[in-house]
Amino acid sequence: MLSEWFEIKALLDNFTKNSTIWADKSLISAVQSCIDSQVSNDRDNLLEFLDLHGITLMVHEWSLQGLIQLSELQQKPVAESARVYTAQWLMQQQAFVDLSRQFDEASIDWILLKGEALGRWLYPASRLRMRGDVDVLVRRDHRDRAMALLERCGYFRTLSTGADLVFSEQQYGRTLSSSCHLAVDLHWSVSNRKVYAASLNEQTLFDAAAAAQTAHCLPPELAMIHAVIHRVSHHHEDIRMIWWIDLWLIWQQFDSTQQSQCLKLFSEHGLAEALLHEADAMLCWFDPLIDADQRQQLVQAVAAGDQIAVEVGGWQALKQDLSVQSWPDRLAFLLELMLPPARYMIQRYRIRHRITLPWFYLRRLLNGFWNLIRGPKPNVNH
Repeated sequence: MLSEWFEIKALLDNFTKNSTIWADKSLISAVQSCIDSQVSNDRDNLLEFLDLHGITLMVHEWSLQGLIQLSELQQKPVAESARVYTAQWLMQQQAFVDLSRQFDEASIDWILLKGEALGRWLYPASRLRMRGDVDVLVRRDHRDRAMALLERCGYFRTLSTGADLVFSEQQYGRTLSSSCHLAVDLHWSVSNRKVYAASLNEQTLFDAAAAAQTAHCLPPELAMIHAVIHRVSHHHEDIRMIWWIDLWLIWQQFDSTQQSQCLKLFSEHGLAEALLHEADAMLCWFDPLIDADQRQQLVQAVAAGDQIAVEVGGWQALKQDLSVQSWPDRLAFLLELMLPPARYMIQRYRIRHRITLPWFYLRRLLNGFWNLIRGPKPNVNH
């Protein structure tokens, strides 16, 4: 067990950590202000807020360094929550090291995405980037072998999609102990939204990761792009501070020349409007992510055209996804969207009796048409 821990520690610490950026006064001030304005002195209220935003470990670390102020009533439960999470994290890391070795031995190409990847190189310690699962991207033609390997290693499908055109991911889970579970989200595209998947294909990501030699992680500029895509395509209605902290920390790592290159890369991939959208959304808690000149550069790129409009739901978003597919794929995509496999329906809607399955299909169709007409819900989480 001790040797395995040192192996994990060596793996996770083999990255340059920028503690100066981590102690960024603007970032700490944003988190402190948010806690002060939205959390009472009640311990349960604070823990619920920190867990919701994925920042319990960060706040605990900052409080130990005297960078964030917590009351005596708040400090103890935060420390206990951090201790429990760290213990679970260690078990999860050990299990994932074993799984990653299996991927390598099976010659399956894979890249870490989102929290697990960012924790390895962006944060002073990997555990400080809290996450609910491990996101792994594999090549599309390696997908079936990866799925079979996960199941051989004791992972079970937590939600079986079975709809390859609509979904580009499959969720797996494995129980490690009575109090610890490892969730693995297997991806074969950067997004279920086809318009964003087309803007950043898997070959681009695998080539960049190999060239950067970042140990199965994307280089910073592509990690920034993927973080923005993740927000605008899947979590436009969710306000979680951890996702914006990721963007803030990545951006602060760049010097002015690198920032200009990153903005150019966003525009080349048609994602200038997506970055503008996130930069504006962050203003509810953070200082401006981009300066006035950088903002103008993005605005000009949007005005010039060839940029993906941020459509977070409804008919316009569906039309975008259909626009990047061939006519046969469009018809198959719509059919899967309206009538997904029965196994998915049973799990998704927790159907107890198969005889009621037709009713749930009808309800899904009616809700789908209503959502297309209504469009996205207004965001009231600010």
